[in-house]
Formats: sequence, C-alpha cells, structure tokens
Amino acid sequence: MMEATSTRSLWCSLVVLALALISVVCFAQKSGKPGPSQGGGPYQNKLRDDAFIKEGAAIFATTCSSSYCHGPSGMGGSAPRLRGRDLESAYVFRTISNGIPGTPMVAFKSDLTEEQRWKVVAFILSPIGPRTAAGGSASAAGSSPSMPDGTGESKSPVSSASANVANGRDLFYDLANGRSCHGCHAIHGVGGKVGPDLGMLSSPKSEAELLSAIVKPHPAVEPMYATVMLTLADGDRIVGIKKDEGRDFLRVYDTTVLPAVLRTVSKSEIVKTETSEQSVMPGNYASVYTERELADLVAFIKASLSKTDR
Repeated sequence: MMEATSTRSLWCSLVVLALALISVVCFAQKSGKPGPSQGGGPYQNKLRDDAFIKEGAAIFATTCSSSYCHGPSGMGGSAPRLRGRDLESAYVFRTISNGIPGTPMVAFKSDLTEEQRWKVVAFILSPIGPRTAAGGSASAAGSSPSMPDGTGESKSPVSSASANVANGRDLFYDLANGRSCHGCHAIHGVGGKVGPDLGMLSSPKSEAELLSAIVKPHPAVEPMYATVMLTLADGDRIVGIKKDEGRDFLRVYDTTVLPAVLRTVSKSEIVKTETSEQSVMPGNYASVYTERELADLVAFIKASLSKTDR
C-alpha cells in the first residue's frame, strides 16, 4: 500500500513539473522578448541600435513604404500598419523572409540578405515618435521616408485616388525612354511582345500587387517567359526570352540592352544553354520613376484591366 502511494505521489510531482514547464514555454512564446529559438544570432542584440535601425529605415523606404503597401514610416497604407504593434521579432523576420501566400506580401529572402532583413525588423519594432503616430514624417532613426524618386529626395505618398491615368499611359508608351514599359509589354495588343500583355492578365490585380510587380519583379509565372541564357562559341552571351526556334536556329529577345532586340542565333554557335525562372525585368524602377509616376502607371494598367472585365 505504501509503495502504491509513493508511486502516485511521484506521478503527481512529474505532472506538476510538466505543467510548469509548459507554462514557461507558452509565456516565452507570447512575450515579445527574443529567445534562443527565435534565431537571429548576433542581430538580435542590435535591434535597439540606432545605426542598425536607421539602415533598416532606408531599406524599408525602397521596398515597403509606398502608400500602396505599408505606407511611409510603416504606419499603414493599402497594407496594414506595422509600427507600434508590439510584434515579435521572429514573426516579423519570418514574414519578411517568406512572405504571406495568397496576399500581395511577397518574400524578400532572395532579395535581401539576412542582415538586411533583421535591419528592417529593427526599424519596424523601433519606437515611434509623436509626428509618426499622427501620420507625419519621422526622424531618420525611428522612421522611414516615402519611396525615393531616383534623385535622392523623397516625395509625399500619392494615393490611388489622385493618380493620373492619362499620365500613366504617356509613361507606359514613352518612346523617348528605352526602359519604358511598352518596349516589352503591350496593353490589348499595343506595345511590345517580349513579356505578357498587361491588359489581358487572367486574374484581377490590386494596386499593391501591380506596384510590387513593377518595383520588385517576381519569378516568371509562365514558362514561355522564362529567362534563357546562351553562351556562344565566340564568347558572346545572350540573356533574354526565347521567341521561337527552328531546326537549326533560335530566336531570342535579347534583354541585355533595352529596348530588347530580337536576335536569330544558329544552334551550331551555341555552346551552352541555361534557363532561369527569374524574370528579366529590371528591378530598379523604384529609383527610375517617382512615386507619383509609379502611381500613375499602376492606375493606367489597372484601368486597362477593368476594361477587359466589361
């Protein structure tokens, strides 16, 4: 009898100890304090460093601060407010790295280094000043300016309501700009044939999704727009999109210079062929166009898509 009582006491003690451990783990997960399981290594110790936060603010400005995304200073735009929400550092880092499937929030793991992503985390978690909380611009260390216009200056956020569709059309078909959209894309058949016709996209796109596609090109969605890289016998290298091929030749839109040039290459001259799912679209349009111009471009493309739906 005494042995049975001793055994029951031992089991009760083990159960109590297990419940205590579970409570500690749950509290650690719910708290905003980084723990060993959250990763980050040396970067966790820099989350309150002013220089680290300031560098994160600069990265945020060029990737996330548009009014179509999380807005200036991360205080909300078309996407949710990020600042002042007591978010966990590990959660923010995972979201920046992997994105959120089914939403305009894309993954930045391949575009930003681990250190850069932690710098953005530091900025998002940094304290906000009174001007930032009220929706104004913020100081360098605790805030983010709006998207740069390519001259080093920042512009005020532009709402979709104030965007100019006509100006967006002029920018899209700007013949004086070799990098303008029409060189590769068409709207309802008017424009280039290198990439997809943006007036004929199969699924509806939000302003945030369209802006993200412009300033941060995604991997090519359709295999026919996959990047092809050809190395020729004379050492020349062609990077672009394959148009078609015959028994003895390939025709490729060479995008190493813009506007793209259609080149016919004999298969006997090709010594190496590689393919990539990454888009050939340049990734620096956030610095080529001002935020207002980007808003106008998005408005024009969005208006063209709505005509398709009618």
